[in-house]
Amino acid sequence: SSMHCLDNAFPGVAEDKMQQVEKLHVLGDPMRLAQVFRNVISNALKFSYPGTAVSIRAVWYPDKSTSTVYSLLNLTKYNQLSSRGSVCIFIEDSGPGLSAENLKLLFKEGVQFNANKFQAGGGSGLGLFIAKGIVELHGGTINASSLGLGKGAIFTIQLPVFEIDKDTQQLRVESGPLQTDRRKSYQLSNADEKSIAVVMIVDDAATNRKMLRRLLSNCGCECLEAEDGAICIDKLSTRYLSDNITTEVDLILMDFEMPVMKGPEATQELRKMGLKQVIIGVTGNVLQEDVDHFMRSGADAVLSKPLSMDKLRATLKKLNCCSLGKECLM
Repeated sequence: SSMHCLDNAFPGVAEDKMQQVEKLHVLGDPMRLAQVFRNVISNALKFSYPGTAVSIRAVWYPDKSTSTVYSLLNLTKYNQLSSRGSVCIFIEDSGPGLSAENLKLLFKEGVQFNANKFQAGGGSGLGLFIAKGIVELHGGTINASSLGLGKGAIFTIQLPVFEIDKDTQQLRVESGPLQTDRRKSYQLSNADEKSIAVVMIVDDAATNRKMLRRLLSNCGCECLEAEDGAICIDKLSTRYLSDNITTEVDLILMDFEMPVMKGPEATQELRKMGLKQVIIGVTGNVLQEDVDHFMRSGADAVLSKPLSMDKLRATLKKLNCCSLGKECLM
């Protein structure tokens, strides 16, 4: 509507501005940036009270630049791009707000806030430490503000933008820290044989994690642990953003019933992030509707508790996995 008013007052000006904006692009990893916006927007929706709205605005600042993107992305073909300031995306909710102390901790590693404390269920704040890392890798910033408890919050994501004309529309990032060889297994097809060497065990019961770690370690597997689905997502995101990790997680054993985030929801989120490694649901819920729910969420298979190694080996073999640790499955 504001653009319509501008066009009425100054004929041709609005159209000229729109043509400028259409040439502007954010350069980076679409999957990771989508993860950032999905996390921030879903948090705003989860924490908002029923009947309230979440507002999302994008504003282009032609003279406002954060750009360190040249040092982060290897633009091997087009390295002379015209910087055109930055775009700021404002995500504003009418939820419970944040205290000054919470704002200081919000983007720290491992920090989560209990949504049940603020509203009836709906999950908790996830991935803001990871989101901050992704945005900064793109030469941008992310921050939050709130007038206090009960007064909502505003998250602001600022990213550098560049002018790219039609001749360079096919620009691709050839390499860089956001696209590394560690992600090659994301591209595996069902026909490819997969070796299982590193396993993430996701279960809120320490005794279950300890038992599975012992069984898998005896097979020669390296084991990682997470207490719930949210922690699993954060650990995997951190792992794949780190330049120091040389091994991938090949298999995720995901419990169904967990606090903060259940197994099916975590599985669905991991698939949205683009993770294609094997995920096997492990559940005490033997009802077919629960198994179907897990499978629809993206699990490759679902096994009942207590998990036996024989059942796991047989399932991995069906999924075309050729080895489990030091064991050959074929």
